[in-house]
Amino acid sequence: MQLITLYGQASKKKWVIEVNDKASLDLTILEFLRSHNFPIASSCDGEKVCQLCTINEGLLACNVLVKDIITKYNSIITITYL
Repeated sequence: MQLITLYGQASKKKWVIEVNDKASLDLTILEFLRSHNFPIASSCDGEKVCQLCTINEGLLACNVLVKDIITKYNSIITITYL
């Protein structure tokens, strides 16, 4: 089991989300957060067009996998509007 920490800059809140199965590692962050009922913006529904799902100061949640957040970004997701 892995843990991902989600920070909402607007709300000043922090959530810790468990990654319980290997299948979740291959989800995009957009898919993963939506599956955990977090309101993440996206008008293109993950087609990498609208760029509303920005996380970590410039990454697109629809273009980053859960496993990449864990290995390359120390399991941290920051969303400015959340």
